Amino acid sequence: MSAIIKKEPWHAEPASSIGDPLKASWGYMIFYNDKQPDFTLDEKPTLEQIKASSAYLALSKNSGEK
Repeated sequence: MSAIIKKEPWHAEPASSIGDPLKASWGYMIFYNDKQPDFTLDEKPTLEQIKASSAYLALSKNSGEK
């Protein structure tokens, strides 16, 4: 049986097409112990979770956001 080992807020659009990271569609990248990661928009992260995510921090750095 698959077990979730990590669940991280992630953007649905390619990073190169995102201007303002907060205007992106956000969901979760889910990492399982026995298969490839899976992405879902079924569950939305909170604004606090998004801003704390590594994906947001990388997008913010690239877009000049603070």
